[in-house]
Amino acid sequence: MILGHIEHLDLAQLPYALHYALHQALSHNLEEIESGKYVIEDEHTFMNVMSFTTKNEVESKAEIHQEYIDIQLLIEGEEIIHFGTVDSANDKTEMDTENDFQFCESILNQQKVKLVSGMFAVFFPGEPHKPGCYELESSLIKKVVVKVKYSSPE
Repeated sequence: MILGHIEHLDLAQLPYALHYALHQALSHNLEEIESGKYVIEDEHTFMNVMSFTTKNEVESKAEIHQEYIDIQLLIEGEEIIHFGTVDSANDKTEMDTENDFQFCESILNQQKVKLVSGMFAVFFPGEPHKPGCYELESSLIKKVVVKVKYSSPE
């Protein structure tokens, strides 16, 4: 997991592919763009724009991906993301390979991070994460999830 803020994007030391994808996403007027899927480069780099009301941690399930890196960028509001290290997911559902996700019921040694507008968190394949949670009370947020196809070093 990598944590950063768009005001310091060039200082974040992101790998080139992630820096490029995030920079391309930021070239859109994200405050005004409507919810939906937008291609950034091709089917390997795209973004999902969404607005929703945050949930209690108990109401949410953690997700895991195998093929894509998630860059969770908060545009408006604040959210808590619960997360864990690779192989810390317990009670996993079957992997939906077409949509590259599976859920898990719990995360061993779960951690959490609070995002405010302009912050981003990067989750790599195998890292369970439960976004869209609240700390004290539910609120409306707008976010972009930039998806970058992961290719392992050969």
